[in-house]
Amino acid sequence: MGLVGATLARALDHGHDAILRDLAVVLQSPEPSWGSLSASLGLLLVAVDSTGQVVGALLAHPPTSFLLNLAGQGLEQKNVFLGHIAIAKIKGLAVAENSRHSGIGSALLRRCREVYWQCGYELLYGQFHSDRGLLPSFYRASDFEVLSENDGVDLWVVFGQRVVLTNESGERVFYRWRRHSG
Repeated sequence: MGLVGATLARALDHGHDAILRDLAVVLQSPEPSWGSLSASLGLLLVAVDSTGQVVGALLAHPPTSFLLNLAGQGLEQKNVFLGHIAIAKIKGLAVAENSRHSGIGSALLRRCREVYWQCGYELLYGQFHSDRGLLPSFYRASDFEVLSENDGVDLWVVFGQRVVLTNESGERVFYRWRRHSG
């Protein structure tokens, strides 16, 4: 498997504590390697058809750049740490044109949610260009909230302080919080 997904795979086998152990190792180093940590918490899913051809893929990982940018604005390192174990960003989702509308994209999103929820994450989100007219209904059908271009997601639940995840210019955010039973 290599580095990509290594910590996430251990968490699937051994629970959320596996993530905490790997994060503790990173935090003990004089120069935390947030990029390699993000990769080890990354998820790459690939869908293949009956002939073995790749017809879809999804890439997700903690939003390291976003978190480090917040750190530069005064977010405490403990919250950067917390963000890595609570928030995952869907960086890319693609389905081959001839395989669209067959449920592949929805299945990739569903599996991504299952993996991150099982590992204890609280929020899954992504962004798409506003001119992609079919994507809002696609993400809504997959049980995500889709925001308008000027809206953001309040991350108070994660950080205990007002931090807003916003979109980039010309993009919209879609997100889903993990639902807790009980």
